[in-house]
Amino acid sequence: MKAIIIDVDGVLIKGKDEHGKYLWRENIKQDLGLDPDLASQVFMSNWSDVIKGCVDAKHYFTTVFNQLKIDVPVDTFIDYWLTHDLNINKEILPILSLLSNYKRYLGTNQEQYRASFLQKTFGPYIDGIFCSYQIGAMKPEFEFFKHIETTLGLPAHEIAFIDDTLSHVTAASERGWVCHHYKNIEEFDDFVKSLLSQTA
Repeated sequence: MKAIIIDVDGVLIKGKDEHGKYLWRENIKQDLGLDPDLASQVFMSNWSDVIKGCVDAKHYFTTVFNQLKIDVPVDTFIDYWLTHDLNINKEILPILSLLSNYKRYLGTNQEQYRASFLQKTFGPYIDGIFCSYQIGAMKPEFEFFKHIETTLGLPAHEIAFIDDTLSHVTAASERGWVCHHYKNIEEFDDFVKSLLSQTA
């Protein structure tokens, strides 16, 4: 094993409550005067075009805010979203540190502003980041995984992949990556121990 590709949302970040609602929305009404359901609608209109790098996020937000008649400044909304959507899974970081002998990368479906924010946040734990907006493809699309293999110059069996979305794990596994479907910290710990035992 030469490289570890780690998902962000649902693995490194716990972004939702037990009901599946995004935590960053909880206080947005009192903080920005924006209804949380309206805030969620912002991400429903061709957001995939932003994630794939076809449209700049600020341009997208400006257009959608005008359509939804949202008067919150776009930069204010982006800053709020980024900082309040950072409920780090602190249990995972010490385990991630055990993998320091491997090249560790984030592998995530993100637009450029959040990608930059995440890279700075997790900088001490990673060697880089692979983002859909740069690649022009999203997990679980073939091109996303192929791009990583080509960039790293590694065969599939030398890449490990951790993700909480089953379709992403299935796609990577079909390419021959060594995969872990993240569900809880205990099973992740066991997976890491199995990797380490192979190189001991």
